[in-house]
Amino acid sequence: MRFSRDETSLERKGKQLADSYGIPFIETSAKNNENIEKLFVDSAKAFINKQIKLGNEGFGQKSGPSSPTGVNLNSQKIENTKKKKKCC
Repeated sequence: MRFSRDETSLERKGKQLADSYGIPFIETSAKNNENIEKLFVDSAKAFINKQIKLGNEGFGQKSGPSSPTGVNLNSQKIENTKKKKKCC
């Protein structure tokens, strides 16, 4: 796909903005469902890794041996464990 002059300029501006925040630039398309999941997973992993490096203060926990060392973002969907009440 060939970018027009405007698209190239917008991409460059997006990269510059991402660089100014110290985050990666990931081109996405909600319309075509391109890189949406990758953006979410990469962002969540980066956030969690940053919190771990900072000692988990962002999670309201003290760092130490009993603190979690990470979150598995690749785990299967967790089913609702609450028992449903039966009517009557």
